[in-house]
Amino acid sequence: MLSLPINLATKEKEAQQRLTEFSEKRDLQYPTISKSWQTNWNRVIPFFAYLEEIRKIIYTTNAIESLNNICFSLVELLHNLTKKKQMSRFHKLSQTVWH
Repeated sequence: MLSLPINLATKEKEAQQRLTEFSEKRDLQYPTISKSWQTNWNRVIPFFAYLEEIRKIIYTTNAIESLNNICFSLVELLHNLTKKKQMSRFHKLSQTVWH
């Protein structure tokens, strides 16, 4: 059985419990994941003070920012095109994003 997602916990204590469960089950296979959560825990815990509805908006905002970064990379690549080979790379990348 998979551990419940840490970031979907409603309270800090619940998130800590989920991290502990994840660590016990998955540290041998994925040792850096729980270590990263633990290292950044002080940055993570303020997130649990927000209402669930607000947290969903934050998730959505992060997804939008990610898409904006991809679009920026495409525009930057297009701007710097100097060779036919780069045009082919741009075409492949844009196909991945838009299809």
